[in-house]
Amino acid sequence: MKKADAIIQTVLIGVCMLTLPTMYIPMLVLLAIGVWQLVSSCVAILYRKNTREIDRLLLKIYWYAVAGYALISIVFYFLPPADEVLIFWLAVLPWTYAIYCTTITY
Repeated sequence: MKKADAIIQTVLIGVCMLTLPTMYIPMLVLLAIGVWQLVSSCVAILYRKNTREIDRLLLKIYWYAVAGYALISIVFYFLPPADEVLIFWLAVLPWTYAIYCTTITY
């Protein structure tokens, strides 16, 4: 399962990078990556018996970061931020989360 998870995440990130010039397709693929990573990290924390303690900690940090991202996104929905902050929030931060989760699952 762990190997399949890493392969799927790598393929999805590769699709994002190949379609990066379009700007819209990577954003849609990032949504799929996020859903996959949330499900796989939940499975790793709750059901895998051989997950190391450090990996559990790193996955919990990932969950806290995603929860914070979601809460602040709700705030941004009601209070529109500056353009620079919005670009960081919608483009840079999801890429960072995707790569972070991919690296800790290997």
